[in-house]
Amino acid sequence: MESEIRPGAAVLDRTRPGAIGSAHNRQPGVHLRFIHISDVHLDTAFAGRPDRLRSRLRHASLEALARCAATARDEKVDALLIAGDLFDGAFLSFETERFLLEQLGDLGHAGIQVVYATGNHDPGRGRRSSDLDWPGTVTVIARDDPVTV
Repeated sequence: MESEIRPGAAVLDRTRPGAIGSAHNRQPGVHLRFIHISDVHLDTAFAGRPDRLRSRLRHASLEALARCAATARDEKVDALLIAGDLFDGAFLSFETERFLLEQLGDLGHAGIQVVYATGNHDPGRGRRSSDLDWPGTVTVIARDDPVTV
């Protein structure tokens, strides 16, 4: 059965040196290991909620991302796949930006690639996500055609 590559899909090229799951990164016969997350919605305003609850909810998304990154490191996965809606809009607080880049940098230092395909809540090309100083181990997919990582 032939597989179909949909718009916005990432194609894993294991023959490229340093690619996710390549012989450079893994031993022969070892499968690609990854964690898949989506809909993190960093810095959601939670408008209409009481201040105390709003603060707890905002912190919960950061804590969830930190736990996911820790699990990725502990389990020695090859990649973290973020399938859309990492952000909740065009604005990101400085604290959240620093936290996000720190988490992604730590994953990179652990040899874990991050593939982030933007979603409908994420800023489009030329907006917030492209303004960040993404670590070199992060691939941002913000277009509709397949991308090789």
